Amino acid sequence: MDPRANWARIRRFARSTDEFERSLTLGPATAIREFALSAAGFPRHTPRQGVLDRVVKHGLFSRKGWPTEQAFRKALDARNTAAHGGLHGKALPDRAALTGHVKTLHDSWRYLRRQFVTKRTAAALAQRILASGRISYIFLYGSLARAEREPGDIDLLLLDDGELSIGAQSIGAQYGMSASEYLLEALEVLDEVNRAAIHCGWLDVMAIDGVRFGHDPQYTRLIAKLQRDSLFFVNIAEDVMAFEAQAERWVGKRPAVFERLALLRGQLENEGVVGKQKKATLRRRESKVQMSHRRVVGDTK
Repeated sequence: MDPRANWARIRRFARSTDEFERSLTLGPATAIREFALSAAGFPRHTPRQGVLDRVVKHGLFSRKGWPTEQAFRKALDARNTAAHGGLHGKALPDRAALTGHVKTLHDSWRYLRRQFVTKRTAAALAQRILASGRISYIFLYGSLARAEREPGDIDLLLLDDGELSIGAQSIGAQYGMSASEYLLEALEVLDEVNRAAIHCGWLDVMAIDGVRFGHDPQYTRLIAKLQRDSLFFVNIAEDVMAFEAQAERWVGKRPAVFERLALLRGQLENEGVVGKQKKATLRRRESKVQMSHRRVVGDTK
């Protein structure tokens, strides 16, 4: 399940008048945290190490943006009560208390996501992927490329010669893997961190044939139809950033096919076929202005 949908369900259960649904609230939220800690670079020291011990050992309570120790401990205690309270005669927390605990756990999840979903993390992974010699170009798109204030994930588009990209989705499914897991496994860069990030919905990797896409109409139509959104490539074209391996950075260079798709997106906007998108460059400029404004305000306090 999409983690965003999962959190929406968890919050709904926390507000439920049904006691059984409320008892299911904190278990999934805590389980998500296990993967999030690994993805953000806070691994287990022992195979059976619990969430609280990991948080303490990695010093997260002293970090800015992490929930207070009291609130976090109360949320975990409530989770144990929800799971085992009936055996010990403990009452399940009420809706208001559960909603507060869910917020604490979600805030910690968002903190961990901010540690992983960065251009630096994306660049480091891109460098490892290119070292395999099987990928020609790597592009970043989505919320991180748009420089949104709190990007949701790292979206990578890999261009190869067709060797890996062909059937990645179907072949991965045969082995019980997502397309992202299959691709990173084939490229020998699927480690505990990346696997956990994929599970959290923080990392998505797609590969297409860079020779045929945009040049072979039949292949291009096929790839477009495989996406949930038929205008997927049209919609991401404006945001695409290329990885510059020598400088280890993301730059605003796009292949000719994405330049054409970005122009097409603009034409569709003008005709009213699709809604207007705030341009990626404008988003990045506004983000810098907001950051500058926060620094100025902070200096005057």
